[in-house]
Amino acid sequence: MPEMAMVLRIIVSILLGIAAHTDIRARIIPNIITAAVATAGLLHAGVEGFLFSAGHLALVGGLFAVCVGLFAAGAIGGGDAKLVPAVALGLPVASWPAFLFVMAIAGGMVALVMLLRERMGGRRSAGARTGVETAALAADPAAAELRGGVPYGVAIAAGGLVALWLPA
Repeated sequence: MPEMAMVLRIIVSILLGIAAHTDIRARIIPNIITAAVATAGLLHAGVEGFLFSAGHLALVGGLFAVCVGLFAAGAIGGGDAKLVPAVALGLPVASWPAFLFVMAIAGGMVALVMLLRERMGGRRSAGARTGVETAALAADPAAAELRGGVPYGVAIAAGGLVALWLPA
């Protein structure tokens, strides 16, 4: 693997970790993180040689359309709907089955944990916020209320990490 591809994989991995963390803590995935994932993913795709394949871009567009539909139906959040195609930009299409499968399994596990936590009376506490979380909350005042729901960014990050690091 070329050195630049390795550096970009590490950058995307860190960004996915930040996205998962902010989604857990504040139930928001900041647009700056999603844009950075997409940018680093595009650079990675260019280094790996699958950038601007018409089929790849068409599939990313289709995936984005599906995610927008899920967002409109209230099934996923807006940050999730943007992060999924951002991750897919940096993956070869051959890695998508692993990405989507791991994301689905991890999403089910996260949902189960959240359900069990809710049933056991667990509550989220605001706790100390990172700079990214503070900026995200400032940009979206509605996020100041601690949000319920499933932090699906964790599942997206898990799927993205597996697909990014496993050979296609």
